[in-house]
Amino acid sequence: MRKLSLMAGVAFLAAGAACWAGGANDKDKEKLQGTWTLTSIAYDGKAIPLPAGKTVTLTFTGDKVAFKEDGDKAAQDGTFKLDASKNPKHIDLNKGGAAKEDDKAIYSLDGDMLKICLGGKLSGDGKAERPAAFDSPMTILMVFKRQAK
Repeated sequence: MRKLSLMAGVAFLAAGAACWAGGANDKDKEKLQGTWTLTSIAYDGKAIPLPAGKTVTLTFTGDKVAFKEDGDKAAQDGTFKLDASKNPKHIDLNKGGAAKEDDKAIYSLDGDMLKICLGGKLSGDGKAERPAAFDSPMTILMVFKRQAK
């Protein structure tokens, strides 16, 4: 009987953790909605100049994300998934297209500032690994500011 109640307690805690992660994902997903403008970009810790005279934006709408650079005729559309239970938080960005391959990244959301860090280090199968931290080597760190609504 004691073993059964222990197993029930573990199942209850696991279900609670899953609900909490879903709630955190929903909160962050809601906070992401809208358009964000790229303010800085760095590769391997070194700043890269932004495209001269161009604005680069990410627009989150529901589960969709659109990447657009001024001058492009159309945005590059895709989808995203969050896992806010991880530390650092995970975001998978899918560019759509034929490959339907996710960019595995981490993110930080602080008010009107969004940081997204993509991996540059390749795994054994040739795909970029998710960075462990925002200052991990061989990563691309992009900082966005929310556009006024």
